[in-house]
Amino acid sequence: MPEQKGTAAASLTQRAHRAAVTMRRHLEHEVLQPVQMTFTGYEILHTLREIGACTAVDIVRITGIRTSTVSEASARLIDEGLVIRRVDQRDARARLLQLTESGRRLIDRLVPAVSAVEVRILQELSAGVVTGAELLLAHLQPGGNGLTIETPRPPAPPVQSEGSPAAGR
Repeated sequence: MPEQKGTAAASLTQRAHRAAVTMRRHLEHEVLQPVQMTFTGYEILHTLREIGACTAVDIVRITGIRTSTVSEASARLIDEGLVIRRVDQRDARARLLQLTESGRRLIDRLVPAVSAVEVRILQELSAGVVTGAELLLAHLQPGGNGLTIETPRPPAPPVQSEGSPAAGR
C-alpha cells in the first residue's frame, strides 16, 4: 500500500507541475509578452505591490524563485524604470527593492488581466474541483501544516576516543 501512495503522490506532483506550467504559458502569451514582461518580472512586481519595499532575499523567500533569477530579473526591472533599489533606513547594509510609479501603474494593469485569464481557464471546472484544489495547495504550501522544509543539519563530528592522536590536544 505505501508503494501505491508514493506512486499517487509522484503522479500528483507531476500533474500539478504540468498544470502550473500550462497556466504560466497562457499568462505569458496572453498578458505578459505583449508588454515585454517575464513571469519572474511579474512575480517580483506583484510581490512588491503586495508587501511593499523589501529585499531580494525576501522575494526569494516569498516566491520560491532562485536567488540568481531574482537578481537578474530585478536588474532588468531597474533598467526599465519599474523598480528602484534603495538603502534600508533601518539597516544601511540592506538594499530594498521598491516599485516606481511606472512599475505600480504597470502591475496595477497586469493583475486584473492575469486574474481574468485565470478565471477564464478555471471557469470550466466545477466549484467543488476548484475548492478541493485550493485546499490541497494551501495544505502543501510551507506553513500550511502539510509541508515542512527543514535545512539539513551537518553531520556531527566523529567522536574521538581517548587513545586517538586528537584526544590529547
